[in-house]
Amino acid sequence: MWCLWNLGLLAEPLLGSAGVLAAYILTGAAGNLLSTFVSRLWHYVPGDPYFGPVGAGASGAVFGLAGLLIVLLNRRDCRCRRWN
Repeated sequence: MWCLWNLGLLAEPLLGSAGVLAAYILTGAAGNLLSTFVSRLWHYVPGDPYFGPVGAGASGAVFGLAGLLIVLLNRRDCRCRRWN
């Protein structure tokens, strides 16, 4: 939660409140879907009804928001940097 708080403080001036929420939800959904897909491929046994481990959590959303911030803050034309 501390990491999400700090990332939100950085992201809100760039994306706005609705943008941060949308990025959080989209990256969280994408992270969970990718995790489910990879775990099913990794633990696949033909004929076995067990589909592998199930994951839950917000780490995909937090890391997705961090990745989005890395991309946005690395742009050379970003006018939101306060240290320039």
